[in-house]
Amino acid sequence: MKLRVLILINVVLLAWSCGGEATDLAMAEFIGGWEVDLDRTIERAKDSPKYDAANAEDVPETIRKLMSMMKIEISETEIVYLRGAKKQALPYEFKSADPNSVTVTVHNGDEQANLVFSWVDEGRMNFKSSVSDDMNYYVWLRTEG
Repeated sequence: MKLRVLILINVVLLAWSCGGEATDLAMAEFIGGWEVDLDRTIERAKDSPKYDAANAEDVPETIRKLMSMMKIEISETEIVYLRGAKKQALPYEFKSADPNSVTVTVHNGDEQANLVFSWVDEGRMNFKSSVSDDMNYYVWLRTEG
């Protein structure tokens, strides 16, 4: 983990000194395929203010099935959200980075949102949106990349 932080710090410093395309290097660690880590997401959801322990003994199989159909693919230019056969591609632009996170701006027609990507632990990440808290507790597991 320390090595990852040192690498990200170097990337950020390089980006500040070089400008332009060098800033895209900060997002490089997140490029690839991701799927929902069901158990970690369910465990993390317990921290949500929406969590109702009385009704959450078991996560219904339907919710598990829906989450298992969710995937994202991140490339150098877009984030593709897949839910079963549905696919939504969102172009993005690098906005900023620090040792713990990378922020990009995604575009969906005339609308835009900031997404903040951060590491949960090795091979797992989370992202939060400036327009919705729906994904705040999701943990994504790298599938490729």
